[in-house]
Amino acid sequence: MSEAVVTLPSKEQFTEHVDSTFKARLEDGQVFDFHFFKLDPKISNNIQEAFSLLFRAPLETPPFQNMFHLEHEKMGAMDLFLVPVRQKDDCLVFEAVFNRLLV
Repeated sequence: MSEAVVTLPSKEQFTEHVDSTFKARLEDGQVFDFHFFKLDPKISNNIQEAFSLLFRAPLETPPFQNMFHLEHEKMGAMDLFLVPVRQKDDCLVFEAVFNRLLV
């Protein structure tokens, strides 16, 4: 059985683009702007690196967890599993969690 290897940007690469916008394309063709507003570091040591990315999305974005196809003008395209974590008056907040073993 063959496996597809996907290389996503590193924590440092994401950090360079906090406060920027990704285009999120849903399976039904809808496109929403997801504003990447925070990188939350969790764990960083010589064995493990964990962090999360937080995005603001319009209220009309469907509030479901799923793989989202994101496009960024400098980082390119990537698929991330995003989970809606809260609703505010003007947006939905989605989170992507990364947990990488470094050994």
